[in-house]
Amino acid sequence: CNFALNGIGFPDTLITAKILAAAILKYVPDYNLILTGNIAQDGDTAQVPVSLAQLLSIPDVTNVVEIYNADKKMAIVAQKLDDEINMYEVLTPCLIAVKKECDIKVQPKIDDYIKAQNALIELYGLADLDVAKDKMEQGYRDGMKKGLEQGIAQGIEQGLEQGLEQGIEQGIEQGIEQGIEQGIAQNKREIAANLMLIGMSCEQIANVTNLSIEEIQQIKNNL
Repeated sequence: CNFALNGIGFPDTLITAKILAAAILKYVPDYNLILTGNIAQDGDTAQVPVSLAQLLSIPDVTNVVEIYNADKKMAIVAQKLDDEINMYEVLTPCLIAVKKECDIKVQPKIDDYIKAQNALIELYGLADLDVAKDKMEQGYRDGMKKGLEQGIAQGIEQGLEQGLEQGIEQGIEQGIEQGIEQGIAQNKREIAANLMLIGMSCEQIANVTNLSIEEIQQIKNNL
């Protein structure tokens, strides 16, 4: 079955999980095993399977690469995280999210194969699932608003941190430059004062130190 999200546009992971949960409870309430992919190629968040299991109040295992057994009582699966393999026994009903490398080979019965060939693809909308469209849309808007607020807050925090670091760095650089300039200026004034003591004129001192006549007069007045 294809559950159309008419009027919702691009739903987030929680809305997608809510729609799937509503469809499962209405059309296959006696389910024993829900088998999903681990992540979608477009979103790549891996949140829908976990959210779906929580909404249905059933256990779930993600990142599964092998299913050894799945019956009405228990499923035995292998989970791969990085390079580590973990074995789990999960009570059914449960949800199993498989990774791409999970090779599940199921040979259908000939009667089921013929039935599937002649089956019509049914299309369902939110009204068929007894899901309130306005609540879904409001949930989507709330999720977008919350995401924007979090994004803005994180952006401001990162901006302040980067601004503080850059400010400190620039302050140190400017301080060093100003210190060097002040040291040079002070050295010139000391040289000018010493030259005055040996009788050099203001013009001669200006040529040696590159100080202005006014600066040299001020130094002379302070001696």
